[in-house]
Amino acid sequence: MRRSYRLALAILAFGLGFSLVAPPMPGATTKPAKQGKKQQQKQQAPAPTPTDTTATPTPVIPIIPPAPVDPVVTLSYDNADGTKSSVKANRDALAVLASTLNTYSDLKGLELSGTESTETGSTGKLIKITHKFTFTWFGPNFFKAEQHEDDSGKLVLQAGSTGKDLYSYDKLHETYSTAPAPEDRMDPAADRVAAGIFNDATTIAGLPMVFMVAKDPKMTAIRMFQATKVELGTDTPVGDTTCKAIKFTQATGTTTLLVDPKTHLLRRVESSGTDPAKPDTQINRAYDYALSAINGDLGAPNFAWTPPATAKVASTPVAATP
Repeated sequence: MRRSYRLALAILAFGLGFSLVAPPMPGATTKPAKQGKKQQQKQQAPAPTPTDTTATPTPVIPIIPPAPVDPVVTLSYDNADGTKSSVKANRDALAVLASTLNTYSDLKGLELSGTESTETGSTGKLIKITHKFTFTWFGPNFFKAEQHEDDSGKLVLQAGSTGKDLYSYDKLHETYSTAPAPEDRMDPAADRVAAGIFNDATTIAGLPMVFMVAKDPKMTAIRMFQATKVELGTDTPVGDTTCKAIKFTQATGTTTLLVDPKTHLLRRVESSGTDPAKPDTQINRAYDYALSAINGDLGAPNFAWTPPATAKVASTPVAATP
């Protein structure tokens, strides 16, 4: 009976097109199905070991601060007599000076005017003299500086370069000096006559003359002032502009450059001290600058110069110290 029942089910399944496993007969014992090896391994595999989530500590590398930079550097220079001098210079002051020098050195032409005032005499009895001046420079070696009386406007002193010749004309004494002009910027220490003409022009126009004409303007200024220390001074208003101050300290006094922080050009230079040859004599001097033009195509013809017919050649060039 049981065999006939299974046979009938098999025939029915074949006729319907699919396989069929007959359910167990009532009361029959069911045997568990056999499993493959992979299934057995999967079921018998041990539970995975929990991952260690504790992070490995990153080693701490100590930060070593850089060695402190000395805010002051020592600069050395040669004097005219062959001796050497040194100056203690603050780095911040040198940075302001460098930006000023770079601004002037980038110019192709410069035209300015201003006022120079000098007070001399014993303390409490100072006599003040004021001059008007103009200064024009066109690269690389053309320049002209003229000093006039403040009241009358009469010419007092004139110095310049035609590109071929340097010249200085002292109207008061009706004398002049000439020397070959360098092809590029000047080294005032290289030639005595050239140095005298350079100093005359610097007496007229002040530091713009040094910045535009000297081969090494920074050291020329330091040497000219005989500075022992260079530092930042107190910001000082000039007109509507608060200027940066660079202070040069000398054995006999101080000189301060007031620089426009926007244009990096000089607005005022003031000095105060005693006459090295006359310690009892006080000398105060100030240059105030009004910019006329920069980078203008001034052209060489503007710098032509001919000695006046009434003037004589100076036997010894005047080497005034600005």
